Amino acid sequence: MLRPKALDHVGLKVTDMDKTLHFYQRLGLRLLRTSGPNAAGLRSAVIQVGSQELNVFSHPEFVSSAKA
Repeated sequence: MLRPKALDHVGLKVTDMDKTLHFYQRLGLRLLRTSGPNAAGLRSAVIQVGSQELNVFSHPEFVSSAKA
């Protein structure tokens, strides 16, 4: 049976990149790099979480699943 010991990186789709980056930076995590928006409107960021990376992606077409 396969038993993972660690993750290399995790990717998240978010609806608000600025709020997301603010949240993680307030937790003390380090922003490594950002890019975009590109011609299609995609923004991305890489946040360091210990020895792993959290890849965050935002696009105008991403919608929140939160109920109002």
